[in-house]
Amino acid sequence: MTIKLGDGSCSKTKGSCVNLGVSIEDIPFRLNAQLFELGVVDMVLGMEWLQTLGDMIVNWNKHTMSFWYHKQWVTLKGMEDQHGLMHSLQSIVCSKGMNYMKGGGSTQTLGVNQYRELENLLNKYAEVFQEPKGLPPKREKEHVITLKEGERAVNVRPYRYPHHHKNEIERQVKEMMEAGIIRHSTSAFSSLVILVKKKDNSWRMCIDYRALNKATIPDKFPIPVIEELLDELHGSKFFSKLDLKSGYHQVRVKEEDIPKTAFRTHEGHYEFMVIPFGLMNAPSTFQSLVNEIHIEHLELVLSTLKTHGLVANKKKSHFGQNSVEYLGHLISGDGVAVDPNKVMSLTSWPVPKNVKGVRGFLGLTGYYRKFIKDHGKIARPLTELTKKDAFTWNETTQRAFDILKEKLTTAPVLALLDFNKAFVIECDASGVGIGAILMQEGKPVAYFSKALGVRILTKSAYEKELMAVVLAPKTWVNWIPWSEYWFNTSFHSATSQTPFEVVYGRVPPTITRWIKGETRVEAVQRELLDRDEAIRRLRQQLLRAQDRMKQQADKKRLVARIGAVAYQLKLPAGAKVHPIFHVSLLKKSYWQLH
Repeated sequence: MTIKLGDGSCSKTKGSCVNLGVSIEDIPFRLNAQLFELGVVDMVLGMEWLQTLGDMIVNWNKHTMSFWYHKQWVTLKGMEDQHGLMHSLQSIVCSKGMNYMKGGGSTQTLGVNQYRELENLLNKYAEVFQEPKGLPPKREKEHVITLKEGERAVNVRPYRYPHHHKNEIERQVKEMMEAGIIRHSTSAFSSLVILVKKKDNSWRMCIDYRALNKATIPDKFPIPVIEELLDELHGSKFFSKLDLKSGYHQVRVKEEDIPKTAFRTHEGHYEFMVIPFGLMNAPSTFQSLVNEIHIEHLELVLSTLKTHGLVANKKKSHFGQNSVEYLGHLISGDGVAVDPNKVMSLTSWPVPKNVKGVRGFLGLTGYYRKFIKDHGKIARPLTELTKKDAFTWNETTQRAFDILKEKLTTAPVLALLDFNKAFVIECDASGVGIGAILMQEGKPVAYFSKALGVRILTKSAYEKELMAVVLAPKTWVNWIPWSEYWFNTSFHSATSQTPFEVVYGRVPPTITRWIKGETRVEAVQRELLDRDEAIRRLRQQLLRAQDRMKQQADKKRLVARIGAVAYQLKLPAGAKVHPIFHVSLLKKSYWQLH
């Protein structure tokens, strides 16, 4: 028998039980039941059973249902714990997630067994999601502040604060003192405190470490780039996201560097014992710690967090999802899309009144430029406004402003890269710029576009197309550094020539010499240098071989045969030897190759 679940999916039963005895709150019932996997719950009592109870009174606020059963009034009380109820329902009805692809399409979901395992796993590591208390434990990785040579203690004079700011600063300092993340200081260092209003109109206390950061040696630890992280997701169907509670405050500052974090308020001098926000190299230290530390993957993460005493924020964490929001992107099994929340903030962006407003808008759209076809060409009128004394808002700039908004709200879902499949780059050129699309199996992976200057716009369409062929792969060099290319060199019906021949008047060379600085990939540079050196040696050997072949093929060097065992040779005019040689004196010539 096949049962249709609440999410529309179907599950086959494993048998049935007739006249099954069930006890609910010590009240015996008899019913017919179908057997199939439910996850963490024991039984689901559906309409077939409810219809046998007759009239009933249901109080949804108190979670009770009352009915007349076997000559007595029976009241059953449900679960009041909404959190537990939610997880029970999740084990029965698997969330389909949100499908952002136009035209729909099915998505895979975790099965009931996987949801049960996930629930058990989260319960196993429940302490990872508890509120952090006191200082984090000491670990190998601590934040270090290394000053540049010759730098003295940074001491910045504090601002004068309004009265209502003073009360807020005192309150937040008291909370941090009680939490144990700051202490009183006698340091020669001092940075100033500023209050920044949050979206909910509350205040965030920030420390202005700009002077200290200027005197600090930058850490070179690599921070992951969102594009590189997305490249690793091909084939993934389920995603989990963990948010650490005040992540920086879970990493200690090295004891001798604690005085450098000092800050001064109107009532005292304090210093941080954990990483404060706004400090240079804080992201590098935090990323380094995370680097040292789906079910199997998630258990590894949770056990590592537990081992190192890191506490996660369960409200902001997501597990076993079909899609997950990450750094302004929506990642799913279908690919990568623009985060709808970011799109909403962009659509409500006001018309810029100055250069600063234009730069802010271009910065946001530029972050998603790989989603927008012809981004560079569309944004050109706005880019022109950022030049000195060039801000004049008109119909052209307004049209570009509106088109960029529209393009981003209708941005496609880009496919996740699969390095085992062929890439296709389609290039195009127009009267204002050039563009290209990187595709796999007909699905877009990324867009490239560039507005051209006045001088380059005068070139022919063929030359601009060739420029797109060159510039687009440079943009995606991290994806295709070793790719082999097949260019469409078919003859144009109007010119009976390839585009290269039309522009340059000659057939494209099979091997071109590499010009230093053309590629950003070091391994490719070495390979091209080795290739050029090999070609140089081959040319030298070919010249020597041609000379050797000419000498050996010159029949005039042998003048005549003298008898049965001797030959007369043609020697250079200055040779001081007899021209007749016995055959025993003639040997094969071996050309020296090196």
